[in-house]
Amino acid sequence: MKISNYTYVAAALLALTSCGGRTASKKVASVSDSLELKIPVAPVMVEDEDARFKYSFNHFWDNLSPAVYYHSLEEQFANWTWLSNKASLSEGRKSLLEAYAKDPVRIAALSGKYLYDPQSPYRNEDLYGVIAQKEGLDNIAALCALNEIGTPAADFVMEDRRGRRSHLYDVKAEYTILFFSNPYCHACKEIIDLLQNEEEETVPLLVKSGKVAVVNMYIDEDLEQWRSYLKAYPKIWHTAFDPTFTLRNNEKYNIRAIPSLYLLDENKTVLLKDAPIEKILDYIYGKL
Repeated sequence: MKISNYTYVAAALLALTSCGGRTASKKVASVSDSLELKIPVAPVMVEDEDARFKYSFNHFWDNLSPAVYYHSLEEQFANWTWLSNKASLSEGRKSLLEAYAKDPVRIAALSGKYLYDPQSPYRNEDLYGVIAQKEGLDNIAALCALNEIGTPAADFVMEDRRGRRSHLYDVKAEYTILFFSNPYCHACKEIIDLLQNEEEETVPLLVKSGKVAVVNMYIDEDLEQWRSYLKAYPKIWHTAFDPTFTLRNNEKYNIRAIPSLYLLDENKTVLLKDAPIEKILDYIYGKL
């Protein structure tokens, strides 16, 4: 069962734009102009799809001003966060900073909601980090800089159910799904069930072939509870706990919520960071 590209986006966009934002909307209640934020469209002579995307993305905020209606700005910001997945990190940061320069208060608020809220399907710490820097949130900016996409993932020690210790970098596979989970966590169980789907072209077959590895890490201290839940995890996974109890201290990973997922390549370079499982599976199925 292949998951179509970002099938969850429409529902998530509707949910995020229909709730929250009340405080931020009050900030712009005095704006008198009724403006909708219009996104520039590439000229007709630009026919190449990638070129049209680059044009629209690079000019996305051309018409932004503090006079734009808040609801319009939030809707387009949600669209921008989705589109930023197709842009490079440097392009995304540049575009976000352009928006911030034009409307710092509202862009900072929306960045926190969409890019840093651990419940947002658009969350992206690598992008939010530049806003945190601008806002003087140096501690958060430093946390966002951990395991930046395109850099080597931080290594750590892990101990399995038999007491054997190894390192993240000892795991060999084309892709590694790093899964920070907790026992009896409902959201974690949903991910476990999804990753165990036995239909063609899904993760179990890729794990059996050695192309994909799942490193399932428990970072808390209640090892009795962890051991009581071990039967729920596939034995073929690398299920382990952190014997040093340092991963929970934000020294190597900024784990702000459980579950949290990363996708690493064969060299343990970070491809996706704290990403929704659907996004990770889309990436893997697009490559394998």
